[in-house]
Amino acid sequence: MEQSTGTIQSYPLYVLTKELAEKFIDQISYLLAQIPQVIITKDEILAGKKGERVLYGKWDLSLIVMQENKVIAVLIVYERKGENNVQYPFHTLYLSDLAVHPDYQRHGIGKALLEYVIDSTKSKGLKYLEGEPNISIQTNKAEFNSYVQHFYESLGFVKRAEKIYEDRIDNIYGLTFTTSKCEVKQLSNRNENVIHQTISKLNNSYS
Repeated sequence: MEQSTGTIQSYPLYVLTKELAEKFIDQISYLLAQIPQVIITKDEILAGKKGERVLYGKWDLSLIVMQENKVIAVLIVYERKGENNVQYPFHTLYLSDLAVHPDYQRHGIGKALLEYVIDSTKSKGLKYLEGEPNISIQTNKAEFNSYVQHFYESLGFVKRAEKIYEDRIDNIYGLTFTTSKCEVKQLSNRNENVIHQTISKLNNSYS
């Protein structure tokens, strides 16, 4: 195993490289099979594209949580290009698939994983595409999935749009990071000082 990047609820956290995905493909496939009304093949798990969509940074941004040689959680992540529509209006960090092993659910592992990604994105921004740091995620709109919907909302995600499929409708949620009022005031003061300095230089050049 490669060196872990940290821990999630005391379990080692690893970047999901393609090599690790190939090694643990059966376990990852088992976890992702829990996602309702979504079928993800092993080939799709290992793919770097989805149709024409390039999955930017997938093998650098995705994560797995391990207990010895057992995958107990997986989060497939990549940067997704904006599509000039209300669903995906700008480039975003896209949380494609999140699953936790049934024996480890309701222990805060999924939440801790998302918080890890949120904190990282807030501090580092997008790595492969240009744009303001933000995160997007889709989940089934059905009533049976209300727990997951409320889970994302509790982390600050706001519903942006819906996406209709043949067998389901997904809610699309977004999380953006805004500058604090204190930072805005500091930036305003700095800009004001720059303007005064520029005017002073111009006055001196004409005097």
